[in-house]
Amino acid sequence: MKALIYVFLGGGAGSIFRFMISNYAHKLPMAGSFPIGTLLANVLGCFFIGIFSSLFKENEYLKYLLVTGFCGGFTTFSTFSMENITLWQS
Repeated sequence: MKALIYVFLGGGAGSIFRFMISNYAHKLPMAGSFPIGTLLANVLGCFFIGIFSSLFKENEYLKYLLVTGFCGGFTTFSTFSMENITLWQS
């Protein structure tokens, strides 16, 4: 049960950060209709997954919080898929 709480908390924080990056990226003049925020979140998230996985090999709960929770909420395939469909239709 403790692991689920860590994943829940990390996932919520990761989703909020992804939302903030996407909102900021839409304001950039070079963004246009391309989903630069989602691309940036996914690239950063993959980088953080690698860093956190190697740093927290011994601490299971930090991996649940940061890798599974935060990075899982930060990088999302569903947003990426939806933005690709929207981009394809326009």
